[in-house]
Amino acid sequence: MMIRKSIQKKVLFVRAQPIIKGPTYDRIPALLSDKHFTVAYLGWDREKKYSPKENNGHYLICRFQHASGAGWSKYAGFVRFWLWIFRFARRWCPDVIHACDINVILPALLYKFIAGKKMVFQLYDFSADEQLAGHPLFKSVFGWIEKHLISLADGVILVSEAQRSRQLSGIRLKKELVVHNTPADLLCETRGRAGPRRRRGRLCICYGGNVRDSRGLDTLCRVAIDRPFDVIVAGGGPYLNTLKERYDRHKNITFLGEISHRDILLSASQSDVIYACYKPIRNNVNMVIGSPNKYFESLMLGKPLITNEESGIAVSVRDSDTGFTVPYDDVHALETLLFSLNNKKREIESRGKRARRIYEERYHWSFYQKKILRFYHSLWKGRNEYE
Repeated sequence: MMIRKSIQKKVLFVRAQPIIKGPTYDRIPALLSDKHFTVAYLGWDREKKYSPKENNGHYLICRFQHASGAGWSKYAGFVRFWLWIFRFARRWCPDVIHACDINVILPALLYKFIAGKKMVFQLYDFSADEQLAGHPLFKSVFGWIEKHLISLADGVILVSEAQRSRQLSGIRLKKELVVHNTPADLLCETRGRAGPRRRRGRLCICYGGNVRDSRGLDTLCRVAIDRPFDVIVAGGGPYLNTLKERYDRHKNITFLGEISHRDILLSASQSDVIYACYKPIRNNVNMVIGSPNKYFESLMLGKPLITNEESGIAVSVRDSDTGFTVPYDDVHALETLLFSLNNKKREIESRGKRARRIYEERYHWSFYQKKILRFYHSLWKGRNEYE
């Protein structure tokens, strides 16, 4: 009797980023790889800082190494990147091409229609709200185009329920799934491991992620100077060197530089509270309805979160009583809060336990794993069975 072997499905992820944070951050490709899909990930390394090809143990990463340029040449850079994606896809022949954000949707759609394969689109930020917030006419036209390009996908993954009602209203999606930016459960792994050095009895605040001038980090460091607080800044970014020049000489402010997402979580697990503030941008809906990683990471680690009152997650933090809010860039308000927390270790512990309980009951990564796998299998079975 002839036994028919099942053929592994091939999935190609594409994103206009260098893909350096690792499988702890890029959880969906890691999950599919672990569940016997063959996965590759294409990214764009504009500064040529990383290897053009590597295997992280879960999936192959290939990086387009070309500067993006400025002005009109930036668009020429994107065209070259898109052509590189399309040529790779034609050679590799994936069963699904998974486009992360609108700036890579065109080569993904081109491959879908020419090769007759499936295409999944993952929406992180709605570009019309991100790039053209100050131009109502352009925003309206670009938003209409963006929505209808997204509607051509065989399946759409969103990071929040509000994206569907506020940004993708008026279009029909073939399949849709909400996957919040919640991390895998690493709490047991972080316990008992050595993190950055901190002094006993002092409040420790950690920021982990992309170091930008729009994250309120200068305010945090200014407040910490000659104060009984320890600050850890874990991650790289365009603002890191500026911060180090200003504050690296202070012993209670530690910069860990560019490290893996897993190591960022390890650093955050050794702190008392996690810091995540976002500069308010007028009329930017993405800031209001997004799904910030830091919020879900604080829940998983069981750490209270400090965020600014204007951020989209401030309401969730207040309603769930899992952290504290201050106005953005308000030195006095942040200083007052940190001094008060220095004497409220029990309250910090209580809010941290509440955060962990919410993660376990609502946002545990295992809940999403089953939905993601059903969503992917339904691309071929044609059933909406993943909810």
